[in-house]
Amino acid sequence: MPDLLSNAPDFSGSTVNGMGRFTLSEQVGSSVVIAFAGLTWCGPCIREAPVLQRLWEVMGPEGVQFVMISRGDPLPDLQTAIIRFGITFPVIQGFDATSIAYDVMFVPTLFVLTRDHRIHTIHVGALPGSEIEQETRLRREITAAMNYPSQEQIRGCAMVFVQFINLFRSGRITIQPQENMHDERSPMT
Repeated sequence: MPDLLSNAPDFSGSTVNGMGRFTLSEQVGSSVVIAFAGLTWCGPCIREAPVLQRLWEVMGPEGVQFVMISRGDPLPDLQTAIIRFGITFPVIQGFDATSIAYDVMFVPTLFVLTRDHRIHTIHVGALPGSEIEQETRLRREITAAMNYPSQEQIRGCAMVFVQFINLFRSGRITIQPQENMHDERSPMT
């Protein structure tokens, strides 16, 4: 299993629901939810499909991309399941190669990626709780991934901090303690 905050392996595949080709690296600036699932035979995957679809409908316009990677679903049955569940985000058959890259052995397995495609969250197995609890939890995790600073932002903050420390060490910046740091009118609790 890839490490959290490591770069997600790139993958590509033709969608089975008429959305062309999906390539992770082309989802520039979007957080991505990758759901490895068996949509025609896996009970927990089938239960999670409506949750993923609702989140896609709400969070897709906010810059979140969803993709499902099908495992062991015969194409005609998979296409029927996509229609039955009303799935409108990309679904690809490419489990073997992609599952090796992500070290996925079981479905459902779900990855939530940051905007610069680092792995923020991994769920192996069924999400706990009711559909509402699953949706609330995933929405919170996806939002956290969307707001996670990019590697470029982290490097920029680190550079500013190093510059500050160097200026402080050289004596060009000094820190003067304040005599009265607390407002006497509002007692500290």
